Amino acid sequence: SFFCCSSIMASWLVVALALSHALFTTARAAENDNGDGQQQPTAAPTEAPTLLTAGFDRRAVLVDVRTPTSPGMEFAITADAEKVSWHPSGTSFAVSTEDGLVQAFDTRAGKASRSLWKLQAHTQACTGLDFNHHVDGLLATGGQDKAVKLWSLDGSGGVPSQISKRNMQLGAIFDISWCKD
Repeated sequence: SFFCCSSIMASWLVVALALSHALFTTARAAENDNGDGQQQPTAAPTEAPTLLTAGFDRRAVLVDVRTPTSPGMEFAITADAEKVSWHPSGTSFAVSTEDGLVQAFDTRAGKASRSLWKLQAHTQACTGLDFNHHVDGLLATGGQDKAVKLWSLDGSGGVPSQISKRNMQLGAIFDISWCKD
């Protein structure tokens, strides 16, 4: 019936407006006075209304679209961001930076969160970062130093340990991701 379809359309419109406002808020929060930009916002794997982004102003910003007027949570990072990646649990994330470092944060700790760990993953910018969604505790990084590395997170909250490194003979690595299937 017409009422059913119009109700669904109205629901989609409300969701679309909230999402666009949240993306704008996230972009504004991640942009400083110098006009520096941000990386692509990515939704939490367990809560789609939670968006994460990181910027060229040395901050990662977490925004909940259900509270679009909230400024969100900010996390300090060591250098300009290259990539953000959610841990499959949805309670933590990692940010890779132009200085080759990877930092992890726990979203449950709130605004006062310090990094869970810092890892000097590459000698140049760490431009690729992804947690494996099928093998618990497996992290992949790629960098402009031409290396792809695999890391083991032992679950104790300590710094990940390198389990594999390979020069892919492709030049600088600009992105890396696991197959989600």
